[in-house]
Amino acid sequence: MALIDIDVSKRPGTIEIGVQGENEAEGVAFDVTPWVNEYGLGTAYIYNQRKTDAAPYFKELPITEADDVYTATWIYDDADTAIAGEGICQLIYVKGDITKKTPQHVTVTAKSLGDGSGDIPDPYEDLLAAARAIYQLMVGQREATEQAAQNARQYELAAQEAAGDAAESAEAAATSAQIAGNVFQVAGDVTFPVDPDTGAVYAVFSEEES
Repeated sequence: MALIDIDVSKRPGTIEIGVQGENEAEGVAFDVTPWVNEYGLGTAYIYNQRKTDAAPYFKELPITEADDVYTATWIYDDADTAIAGEGICQLIYVKGDITKKTPQHVTVTAKSLGDGSGDIPDPYEDLLAAARAIYQLMVGQREATEQAAQNARQYELAAQEAAGDAAESAEAAATSAQIAGNVFQVAGDVTFPVDPDTGAVYAVFSEEES
């Protein structure tokens, strides 16, 4: 287990406390020897405020002694590393009516890609899903192309039909213009064109009669 040694008399610094969701991996060893020697053995608390916390939480730290060196050790748990980003922490030492505090240190928790739970994804399934997506895209493009060709053919047929109607209308207009000056004589249910100058009735013959 890696420990970061911090002298309580040092200026504020940055503590990289690990990766999001990590626990029992790293910690901080605060050297409280100066306070123990001056005020006696007291109680140490770590106050920690993560990136999105509205207020800090705290917990008591054990103080151990080795070769006349007193250390308050903070071992990070998954609550300490639950939120990625920058936060702040501070060690507070209490002995009777005496309270001592370290400067506030910036804490950094690296973002994690996962928590190690759940099923391991199958690369083959991912590849198959990608192939399906590409196939669906190709089918969609082909259908769009076929629909566009069908629409173009329909537009072409409609244009040809409109052109035929226009030709018939023009022919009818020419015929109407040709006989516009004529007078018509009605005999029964048959109407014959009459020459306005001579009054002669135009005879209409079928091919068999001619």
